[in-house]
Amino acid sequence: MGLIVSFCGVNLSKECELDQNDTINANVMNDNQDEGQSRCSAFCTNLKSNLSSIYKALKQKEIYMIISFFILNGLISPSFSQFSYFFYLKVCGVTQFEYSMLGVIGQCCCIIGAWFYRNRLKHMETRTILMWATISGVISSFSTLTLANRWNI
Repeated sequence: MGLIVSFCGVNLSKECELDQNDTINANVMNDNQDEGQSRCSAFCTNLKSNLSSIYKALKQKEIYMIISFFILNGLISPSFSQFSYFFYLKVCGVTQFEYSMLGVIGQCCCIIGAWFYRNRLKHMETRTILMWATISGVISSFSTLTLANRWNI
């Protein structure tokens, strides 16, 4: 999906970025230049500008410390997805189709949650939303513990 968005962004003309008053000036300027050449040079200019902005941002301590935290967290923290896959299939007897449908249902719930936030919770205070997210995460973790200890049988 990201490749499609970037491809569409590269092929946008310069008029998309200009105000209505600037569009007239851009039309006059485009008559004097080859349209393909101006797109390429505008893309290269924007690319250089964006890369230099990213480089400047990476020099800031806050940014590179956050990035290094996520890299170290990903390297050090174990991932239990393979264990849960084995547990669901071998111990609980869930089929591969049912396991994949659980993933689909989870993604649909993410979409519904984003829609619900946009329509109902956007104006709510962030720490209140985080409190309810933590409470629901604890309940969800307890249900996983119940399944792992086989208390549901």
